[in-house]
Amino acid sequence: MGVQNDKNKRIVLEQFSQIEFSKSDGGYILHDLLRDIKFDINDTFFYICQQIDGERTLADIAGKVEIRYGVTEDDAYLSVVSVTKILRKKGLVLVKGSLRYRFIKLFYNLTGYRY
Repeated sequence: MGVQNDKNKRIVLEQFSQIEFSKSDGGYILHDLLRDIKFDINDTFFYICQQIDGERTLADIAGKVEIRYGVTEDDAYLSVVSVTKILRKKGLVLVKGSLRYRFIKLFYNLTGYRY
């Protein structure tokens, strides 16, 4: 499929919102506490969210998904990319080291805000 050489595999994401998870019928609820927004998510989405720690790359997370769910490397990576695109669009994670990331970190440091 061609994702083996994808340079984006080295991307590291960090959560930038206060997120809480709870079990629901058939899955989980992701609750963004800062904006009080809730999302229904499935087990795979939940597992990928748990792996985002500001240290692991997308490739690292995909490796864990591959092992846990017994899928191919390409399918695991595509799942991780899909989930992280949603999280980024919703403002729940940022690419570590990006301009936006550095700006928000600076703002948090200047204001003393703790996330």
